[in-house]
Amino acid sequence: MLIVVAALKGGVGKTTVAVGLAEAAANEHGSALLVDADPQASAMRWSDTASEEGSGLRAVTVSLPTRDLRRRLSGIGSSYPVVVVDTPPGQLPIVSAAVDIADVVVVPSQTSWSDLDRLDNTLDLARDARVPALVVLNRVRAGTRSWDEATASLEEARVWLAKTALPQREAIAATYGRRPGSALISLAGELVAEIEAGVNSRRKRRRS
Repeated sequence: MLIVVAALKGGVGKTTVAVGLAEAAANEHGSALLVDADPQASAMRWSDTASEEGSGLRAVTVSLPTRDLRRRLSGIGSSYPVVVVDTPPGQLPIVSAAVDIADVVVVPSQTSWSDLDRLDNTLDLARDARVPALVVLNRVRAGTRSWDEATASLEEARVWLAKTALPQREAIAATYGRRPGSALISLAGELVAEIEAGVNSRRKRRRS
């Protein structure tokens, strides 16, 4: 399965979500590939820093900041049960190339209206490519009106919204540059299960 983490708006926590998904998938399936398609290389630096500190990420990490992802991944992606691609904000050619080869697009968003208002640009890319897109609310604060309103708004818009949300938590924020601990892995594992179940269900409906 090829999971693309994308959001044309920056600052929504894409890399944390991508690393969490790749690490949870590696735990569940024994291996996973994390592809850093962002020229800023945040995921690659995360992986390198973790290796320098001795722990290292469980997922194999490569840097491919190119729109030629289909050809580049054709030789290595098939070796892994799950491939997670972290994409850059605002760089439409690379994001479009990633979305075009995805089995599912995961779109992180914070709960503010300024973030939710920018979701359509990314969701439209997935719709045009006929790829399912799952919105994941990130850095949420439990019990807040913004979380309730964001959830209600997305459900009203009939957006595929993840039941699992990632909270604003110090243990998650402090994970950068280290192998993720249980706080992120547990939630990301729930997300991986939700993604796999949703994609498989959609495939069955198309075949029937």
